[in-house]
Formats: sequence, C-alpha cells, structure tokens
Amino acid sequence: MDGARRAFSERIATQENPCNLLMWFSDGEFNLNVRDNDSKLQRWGGLKPWAPDNKLANRAQVTQALEAGRSDLCRPGGLADQLRSLDVATIGLGLAVDLEPSAFDLMRGITTGSASCGQITQPTPGEFIMASDVDDLIFAFITALDPVTEPTTTQPCVDTECAEGTRTFVLDGSIGAVNATAKTPLDGTRILLRTRTGDSIELTQGTGEQNLGGSTLAWEWLTPQVLTFDLTRVDADDWAGPWGIVFIASEATDELAKSTITLKGDIAPTLVDRAVRLQIGAEPVALQLGTVDRNGARIDPETLSEETV
Repeated sequence: MDGARRAFSERIATQENPCNLLMWFSDGEFNLNVRDNDSKLQRWGGLKPWAPDNKLANRAQVTQALEAGRSDLCRPGGLADQLRSLDVATIGLGLAVDLEPSAFDLMRGITTGSASCGQITQPTPGEFIMASDVDDLIFAFITALDPVTEPTTTQPCVDTECAEGTRTFVLDGSIGAVNATAKTPLDGTRILLRTRTGDSIELTQGTGEQNLGGSTLAWEWLTPQVLTFDLTRVDADDWAGPWGIVFIASEATDELAKSTITLKGDIAPTLVDRAVRLQIGAEPVALQLGTVDRNGARIDPETLSEETV
C-alpha cells in the first residue's frame, strides 16, 4: 500500500485534472513469517518500516509487528488516510478460496473505511468485492468499474424459458444503448435475450452479432460462465418497450445467476422553432422545446416513459 501511495503521489504531481483508481487483488490475509535467522530475514524483505526495531525472530514478535502494521494502516492520518487524501478511488477484490469472511476485514476496512479504519471515510473511499473463483473474479472486475450499478440475482429456469428466470429491463427513447454483464451459476447454462416483441435470441458461446432492425446486438462470452453484451439503438420506433435476459440451466440448482445492466442515456433538449429570436427587454414569447439524440435526430415524445427526466 505504501508503494501505491508513493506511485500515485508522483503521478498526481504531473496531472492537471487527476482521476485515479487503484485495483487491489488480495487473498485478504495480512501475515508475516517468523525470521529466526539472517538468511530468512533478508529473503523475506528485511525489517518492516512500521516496526523497525522488531526482528520478527519468533511468533510473539510477529504478532506485535502485525498489530503495529494494522495500526499504521488504519490510524487517523495513517496509510489508508494518506491514500484517500490523494483522492484515489480504491476497489478491493478479495480472492476468497478457502478463507473465512473475517480474513478480509482489514482489506474491506482499507478500501471502504469500515471497521474504524482511518478518519477519511466520507464519501465512501472505495468498494470491496468478494470473488470465489475465476468466473467470479472476472465478473467482479468488470462490474467493479461501475460501482453504482449493483448486481441483481436471478433463479435460472430449467430447460425452458420461465418468468422467474428472466430479468426484465424497460427501454424508451431516452436510452441510446445498453451494456450488460451476466454470470451463470453452472457451465452449460444458456442465456437468451428476449426482445420487445417477445422473440428470444440465444447468445451462443463465443462471440456474435445480430441486426434486430431497431437496434444492433453484439455479445461475447469471456469465460464459459461470464457474458457481456451491447445493445445499441438504431431506430427509436423499434426500441421502446420491455426486454429481458433469460437464464436457462439444464438442471435445477440453488445457485443464482448474477447480472448488471447499464442503461446509457442519449437525449438532449432542443428549441423546435429556431426562427424565434430572444432579446433582453423584449416582450415574452412562447417557446416550444423538443428532444433530440446525440446525432440531432428528433426523439418522438411518445417513445419516452414517465420516468424520463
């Protein structure tokens, strides 16, 4: 962590508008080995800067050094606060294989400010995500880049489509594109995209593209269990309505599918009657506003939902 702090300090000094992110992968354990001879002491990095007089020669000294290290990380003004003061967002990815959740308490505290770790805790300095296998790790890595969107869980259908195994999302004319990431609970679980017309398109393993008329669809399986897809609007008239992601497993399972959906807005106000001239001190005039997309094409108000602001 101290190396990261130094690297970001040097980086920020040369940036006009700093915007930095630390991605931290760890098994969660803060641990030290006993170094009962000079050879082991040098092999494992020598003395620790937060406990320079501690030789780490026995278990009791190691315990003392660990306590001193935790204190140095989480004390007010300590290493965690120093990193936060640089306005560096931290995303911690815990590699949970055979460890108890408590093994990640320190890592979670450093990344999120929980467990009284540090003094700079508002706004929340980062995000902590647990990953139990490679698929979880890849899913967590992708979704961590959009910490505002929380993953949703879905109970997969068995063999055929069902309402319980479908995650529905609704599009209107204000949305220009959709990005989704999904993780299946079992190898062989199929994922379908249900369109606004009720048709279903299977997103087969590998990569694929399809023109849906009012939109284009592109997908990629990053692993046998992790899929990403992009849906991009072409024609608002064939776009608005309910869509869905359908998970279909070959056998019943208690494990749940996970997915995140990011809706990307594409709408701006525009003056309909551009012949109207506005002048300071002139009489009030009636203005009519409309909506357009990023290309200046008119968006029909009928395609907008009540939630569009």
